[in-house]
Amino acid sequence: MPTDARPVGFAALSAVALIPLAGGCSFIRWESSLESGLAKAAQGQRPALVQFYSALNGDCLEMERQVFTDSEVQQQLEGFVPIRLDCQLNRKLAEQMGVERLPTFFVLRCDGTIAGSHAGKMAADKFNFFLIKYRYY
Repeated sequence: MPTDARPVGFAALSAVALIPLAGGCSFIRWESSLESGLAKAAQGQRPALVQFYSALNGDCLEMERQVFTDSEVQQQLEGFVPIRLDCQLNRKLAEQMGVERLPTFFVLRCDGTIAGSHAGKMAADKFNFFLIKYRYY
């Protein structure tokens, strides 16, 4: 094998990781840093929605295609600072927060305390209710 060749799995992994982006499904502007997202939340006096995810997880991909494209969900998310954290890249934080299943969602108040959480995928109507329930909690 040439020295500059990548393992076969890399191409497949890259293609799967781009599915949500390539499809143009998400109109949500996710923050990729907890610190910067919480700073935005505090500045705007809005709660933060933190999603622990993996681009290889079927439930995460399903929510990307079926939930985050829902107009009511997108409207509710305007009241939040959405933060998306890759579970592998943020493994220590995920362990500290007790993440055992993907996707896992936390609604954080402006001061960083947890208002509510949910582990696992949800349908758009249930996710919308989750956002409404914890937005002002």
